[in-house]
Amino acid sequence: MEIFEDSGGRASRVLQHLSRLEALYTDMLPGPDLLHGDWGCTPPPGENQSPRASDYWNAVKVTTTLNVIENIALLGLSFVSSKENYDIHKMYFIIFMVCSELYMVLTCLLLKDHKRRLTTPMEQLAYKKKKQLMTANLTSFFIALYFFYRHNTYCEPGSKFDE
Repeated sequence: MEIFEDSGGRASRVLQHLSRLEALYTDMLPGPDLLHGDWGCTPPPGENQSPRASDYWNAVKVTTTLNVIENIALLGLSFVSSKENYDIHKMYFIIFMVCSELYMVLTCLLLKDHKRRLTTPMEQLAYKKKKQLMTANLTSFFIALYFFYRHNTYCEPGSKFDE
């Protein structure tokens, strides 16, 4: 006990912070209400499932697969420079962009189908922000695609470095 007495009360403050963190973490864990609703109580794809639940789980699998492929392509982009091997770099970039955009759209569609499950104001705000970011990202992507096409087609200089 001498250690605690010499620490000037720091140990008790650490314990208080730890108990607050534990309470915060416990609040974030899914509770028994997770199993209520049409998506929480559906089993993984199998024989005893409604077609709607099976479609949902298939969409989740596709979305997860797209996210994994997106991350692998991003790793490929990081390790293969365009100067080193342009064709491989280009392939990784196309895969990354397609998977990233599809992942974003499918995630928003999955959340839209289960919008009534977004019960807290924070969840509703997160969904709203996700939709706004998806719209901005898709718009930016198509604008960049247009300028990339235009630059390659008409060989327009893009900056003072192209001179």
